[in-house]
Amino acid sequence: MLAVTVRSCIEELQPIQGGGEIVVVDNSDENKFKALNSVIPRGYKLDGTVKVLRQDYPCLFTARETAAREAKGEYILCVDSHMLIGRDMIKDLVDFMDGRVNDTRLGFAHAPINWAHQHEDRAKHDRDMSVDELGNWGFQVKEKKRITWKGMPWICRRNWFLNDLGGYGALAEHRLAWGGGDMHLGIKTWLLGYENWGVPCRPGIHIGPFPNGNKNTDRNSTPIGKDKYRVYGTQA
Repeated sequence: MLAVTVRSCIEELQPIQGGGEIVVVDNSDENKFKALNSVIPRGYKLDGTVKVLRQDYPCLFTARETAAREAKGEYILCVDSHMLIGRDMIKDLVDFMDGRVNDTRLGFAHAPINWAHQHEDRAKHDRDMSVDELGNWGFQVKEKKRITWKGMPWICRRNWFLNDLGGYGALAEHRLAWGGGDMHLGIKTWLLGYENWGVPCRPGIHIGPFPNGNKNTDRNSTPIGKDKYRVYGTQA
């Protein structure tokens, strides 16, 4: 799946003036790391389009900060390793950031996220700050709009992330593998007086988890499953 995600990113970087790079930070064992390298085309590693790094401890927040430090671009974009990038999603996010180059209050800009087994009308930006402090789940902006927070896909200024915001802070420093890190990051931005924005564009498509066909359904009668797409073992 990582190979699919990387190729999807490569394709969607094509419309970006000046191009871009992809930084993958892996925390698996050495044998799996060798396998990881085998699924990424060698030519893209040689020309610098894809950079693959390894860390010895399982913490995705530390990995993301490592990727941000290793990146060379003005902006950094965070996606999961099992996603398809929506058509022109990256371009639309970059255009939004370019249009606010002098906005000192700008924090994260977010594309909507969707799941592979859902219709695109289920894509969402997660939190709407027009309702209350933390907002309601599951909405999708139809025009550029301030939101409270969401998880990836997000884009921001690299220097702002590392220096002004301070990244994930203690979560990365102490290597805490906690799934609430994206919530922490978005709310930290908001509490420090920066603004997070939802950008109407094609969503990033998240591959899994898939429904298991039980009787519990959401509002569109899509079965909600308990089975996860991937198994984390003792590092869950």
